[in-house]
Amino acid sequence: MPTSTRFAVAIHILADLALHKGKAVRSEDIACSVNTNAAVVRRLLGVLAEAGMTRSQLGVGGGALLARPADAITLLDVYQAVEEPNYFVLHRSKPNPKCYIGCNITSVLEDEFQRISATMDASLAQTTIADVARQVADNAGMHYHCANQQVSEDVD
Repeated sequence: MPTSTRFAVAIHILADLALHKGKAVRSEDIACSVNTNAAVVRRLLGVLAEAGMTRSQLGVGGGALLARPADAITLLDVYQAVEEPNYFVLHRSKPNPKCYIGCNITSVLEDEFQRISATMDASLAQTTIADVARQVADNAGMHYHCANQQVSEDVD
């Protein structure tokens, strides 16, 4: 079963914007980092803009920017903006109602999926784009300043 990469790519896009010091970033440059077509990035930027996470700056030096601080955007916000509402789906066709498993499995799965989804929501809500950007910067040997959206190389 194919899975969507929208969530991962949207996080990549937002981390990229967070790490660019409040400077507008062209979709072509983001696409280069993601290693995808700029149309894919523009489509996701549109979805993220509708959700109030990004905005566009037109003209020379234009591009995408965060619409709110990176520490105010959670992974749950991103997931809800770009993915289907449910993490899990039930059978495509109803199970056999004449089978004792088939007639009882749906209610069991619904309860389990609801419990697991609530746990996932709570976990995703604990991580912000600022957290992701900070980890990326740390891995790259840089220091990320969330408050002023800056990245600077560590100088020892």
